Amino acid sequence: MKEFYKNFDHYYDFEGELQDHLKLAKDHRADKGEIERTVNLYHPKKIAYKVSQIQQENDTVKALCLESVTGYLPPFIAGQFILVNIVNEQTKATKAVYLASSPAQRDHYEITVSANATDPVSKYLYHLKVGDPLTSSGPFGEFTYNNAYQGENLVFVGTQDNTAPIKSIVTDQLERGRDNLNIHMIVITNDEGSALYHNELKTLANTTNINLNFISPNTFTLQALQTLINVPEKYRYFLIGTNDETEAWKTEINKLEIKSNHIRVENPYVSQKDLLNA
Repeated sequence: MKEFYKNFDHYYDFEGELQDHLKLAKDHRADKGEIERTVNLYHPKKIAYKVSQIQQENDTVKALCLESVTGYLPPFIAGQFILVNIVNEQTKATKAVYLASSPAQRDHYEITVSANATDPVSKYLYHLKVGDPLTSSGPFGEFTYNNAYQGENLVFVGTQDNTAPIKSIVTDQLERGRDNLNIHMIVITNDEGSALYHNELKTLANTTNINLNFISPNTFTLQALQTLINVPEKYRYFLIGTNDETEAWKTEINKLEIKSNHIRVENPYVSQKDLLNA
């Protein structure tokens, strides 16, 4: 085939510039894999930890501090979780475990575990000791708050075992100096004292303008919302619980006729599938 393109004006000038560039410019072949390395830095496939500290929160709940074996933990957004993997002779399972620590705290992640949980991952975590190893992937999740477009009127609703992401989001906003937010926290529980981070949430409510209410299951109704919150239809809602629980809450919230995108739902999960190739 005739190389007709050589007849274009300035072809040889361009060819000369190209050859100079190849000689003098950076050889990007040396950057092969750089994108993957950068992604793994901020979102590694696996994170190896050791348990550095354990705090007994109450009779059945522990808070675990996880430090990276490599000395580096990827950044996260308040409200996100890690997927903890357990693979041994008895169990192959994974669970979304929410980070309770502030994103500003970069030397460890804090998680909470309950002795009353029925899933194998929680049981395994509850019996860990200081120095024990653990692995996860993540952080993941979209149960997060962005003040740029989600407003200043917020309602967080969760069961007693799912207050960690709520605590993380609220604490993060306060640390950023955003004390102008109107925040309501509603915790669904039969026993107020058994709620995760009960004391911390009470302290936040007593020292800020945050409103905190503990209510019994099946009492989250439109009437309850209108009693607890002044003009509840002006708020955005963040719900975290099982699918059945959040659907029931949404049914009551929808009676306020607020926009569907003003309700964010998170359903934590446990999977017991084979994770060896995950």
